[in-house]
Amino acid sequence: MLYAGIVAAELWNSSPYRGENAKYISPLDFVPDSSRVKAKAKPQTLEEQIAVLTRIMGCGPGKPN
Repeated sequence: MLYAGIVAAELWNSSPYRGENAKYISPLDFVPDSSRVKAKAKPQTLEEQIAVLTRIMGCGPGKPN
C-alpha cells in the first residue's frame, strides 16, 4: 500500500494542474487507516460461517449431498 501511495503522491505533487496554493501530499495520505476498519469489524459466529460456506459451496446442513 505504501508503494502505491508513493506513486500517487508523486503524481499529485508533480501535476502542473494543481494550482499555486495547493498543498503537498504525503504518501501516507493514500494509505487507509486500518484501526477504523478493525474497530468496526466483529468476528463471525460459527452459525454465520456455516451459512456463508453453505451458500458458496452449495452443500452443508439442510442441503442434499
